[in-house]
Amino acid sequence: MKVTHDGTIARRQNTSFFTRGLVFGTRPITQGEKITFKLMEVAENLGGFVYVGFTSRDPDTQVGVSCQKIARESGYWTWFFPKELCTQGRSLFYYVNNDGEVRYGVDDCEKGKFPGAVRPLQPLWPLFDIFGNSSSIRLVQAPPSNKSTTNRRTVPLSLHSTHSRSLRVTKNVSQRLDKGYTQGYVFSERPIKPNEGVLIQISPSQPGPRFQGFVHLGVTSCDPAQLPRDDLPDNVNHLVDRPEYWVLICDFSKLNCGDEIGLTLTKSGQISFHLNGGKFKGVVHVDATLKLWLFVNVYGTTQAIHLMTCPEPAKDEEKECVVCYDNAIEAALYRCGHTCMCFECAVEQWQGKGDGHCPLCRAVIRDVIRINK
Repeated sequence: MKVTHDGTIARRQNTSFFTRGLVFGTRPITQGEKITFKLMEVAENLGGFVYVGFTSRDPDTQVGVSCQKIARESGYWTWFFPKELCTQGRSLFYYVNNDGEVRYGVDDCEKGKFPGAVRPLQPLWPLFDIFGNSSSIRLVQAPPSNKSTTNRRTVPLSLHSTHSRSLRVTKNVSQRLDKGYTQGYVFSERPIKPNEGVLIQISPSQPGPRFQGFVHLGVTSCDPAQLPRDDLPDNVNHLVDRPEYWVLICDFSKLNCGDEIGLTLTKSGQISFHLNGGKFKGVVHVDATLKLWLFVNVYGTTQAIHLMTCPEPAKDEEKECVVCYDNAIEAALYRCGHTCMCFECAVEQWQGKGDGHCPLCRAVIRDVIRINK
């Protein structure tokens, strides 16, 4: 096995073997935490096979562990993931509930539970055995490690007095007054500066419970001071139809209290965004000649977000395609503007096996433009 991309991708080196594909998570899971993964490579016209499970034994202390050892010794719980669900590109998941049941599903839809139960009141590391016609998997929502503020100086970034009526804004903190799913707009008080990093902190004063809402990020050339409070659409996707310059960056869901969304703008107009300072999440290019205010749409929750700024230089970084994970990014999608794929994968996403939507924001792809860096 070869593990790459900050521990989120495991690839079986010798695909002639139907075993020898055992990998473990780097930390114990928390109760109810979903382990989500995708099969990246599956033999054409044949299904993949994945053996999933948990171990109460710290992988760092295990030597010579094998599938045979797992099958006959205590401290391991394993199951075959249903073969009919193991198709390339689908998001598969499993998790332990409070009763020790291990449930599974696909694409956020729960399908059933594995037989038996585990002892949940102990550390449990996830494990995978990649075999059969499957040769690699990718952890889709890798557990957060270090927050993006580690060793970084942050200061509050004030929010503009113009905001939706369903929000309460105090300095750099925004909180919904209801559990609605529309009209949750708030803006930065000033335009984002070149080489400035911005952090959106999710309910940092309430560690533990899951954040029950969603956060949509974007930038606009529209000065919030000139914007009537009720002059914004219920559907955030309709912002791009307005006469001003609006760019939707990404929609973040399944967030936890204490999570941080990072965003950086470079002088060339490249905006990179990520979650919890981890592996690159996406890039979008904007018109750097304009003054751009950050906007956030908060919906589905009454919990707060905090806006911070990290006055550190941001650099243009070479990124890799979010589909093949091999080639450099060299395509921009029209109309959303996201640059997250190589040219071949972007065309395939638009006209081939893809569904014709941007993999980041789900906007309909109208065209693919090759870019040179």
